[in-house]
Amino acid sequence: MESNKDEALKCLSIAKNSLALGDYSKALRFTEKSIRLFPTTQGEQLLLIVQKQSTMPRKAPASAPAKTQTKKAAAPEPVQERKYTVEQQRAVKTMLAYGRDYYKVLSVDKSATDNEIKKAYRKQALQFHPDKNSAPGADEAFKLVAKAFDILSDSNKRAIHDEGGDADGSRGRSSGASYHQQHQQYAYRRQGDDVSPEDLFNMFFGGGMRNSFGPNMRAQQQQRYRQQQQQQRFRQQHTRPQQPEDLVGSLSQMMPVILIAILAIFAILFAFEGEPLYTFRPSQTNTNVRNTRANNINYYVNPKVFDTTVKNNMHKFSRTERQIESDWLGELRTSCHSEQRHRDNLMTQADGVLFGIVGRNEKAYKKAANMKLKNCDELRRLSPKIRR
Repeated sequence: MESNKDEALKCLSIAKNSLALGDYSKALRFTEKSIRLFPTTQGEQLLLIVQKQSTMPRKAPASAPAKTQTKKAAAPEPVQERKYTVEQQRAVKTMLAYGRDYYKVLSVDKSATDNEIKKAYRKQALQFHPDKNSAPGADEAFKLVAKAFDILSDSNKRAIHDEGGDADGSRGRSSGASYHQQHQQYAYRRQGDDVSPEDLFNMFFGGGMRNSFGPNMRAQQQQRYRQQQQQQRFRQQHTRPQQPEDLVGSLSQMMPVILIAILAIFAILFAFEGEPLYTFRPSQTNTNVRNTRANNINYYVNPKVFDTTVKNNMHKFSRTERQIESDWLGELRTSCHSEQRHRDNLMTQADGVLFGIVGRNEKAYKKAANMKLKNCDELRRLSPKIRR
């Protein structure tokens, strides 16, 4: 809210100037905008003055002829005032005070199921949507509700949030999160599933939620995570404390494994230094285009590195080209998911509200439904030919 204070003061200044010039419509519009951005006492007082003066009839000039004075002054255009109740304003303040406690934001318990979270989101989204609630801060409250649903409806983000980590990934992950959870979260983010609050609202109230992962996969991931947590607690409860002698013996036995792991880490670090061996788009060093022999897929390499390390070894060359084609399938799969989501968003926008009953644009809906998905078509063509 503090970040909007300067903009709110600017709007308030414009409103004062407009009031002095007699432009009540403009003064009222900028006063309301200032209050929405950052409520102030000056803004509330100016709003009352503008509303009062805009409804008063204007006096005719004293020097005007008598005939002109008999005419009725044109009534100012009625301005539609967005009103809000005290309960709505109190609900917005309460919601913003929850901050990152997403369970309180949706008013659910930590053991809530996916269906309970969805129902809670529908209820809160309707309460704080800008079309339903015009109280100051309602936009921020609506975005917070959408963010809470985005976190709690995803099993991986929800697990990180429950462990005290930052599910947004903007401040690093919790140290208790496993490598598998972090990898799954990274893969989920690559699919581009960060949805805006309006998109989430439209998914529920404009045509149903279209999720490329599906409820079954989410349920399986959540069940798998709970089983891992139960196994970890069981091991902690039934493992006896090791004696110093046992600890030294275990360390001596594990030393070769530790050394191998350290060498593997160093090998991975050196392997990923510098430019990759191949890319699907030209880069600063990978400028030479090549085609795979099996399916004629384009890729770019550095000829000095590629010819000396791969090309002269037929076994390594064949294995590298198989990996290139496999990676290209992954690129196509990601692009295909993006195309499908774009098509689904267009269909949702054209579907109107109340599941197509009100405001449905049939022409736009058919156009979106028949949209060509080039990457998906290419994926279907190549998948049978390329062996994973």
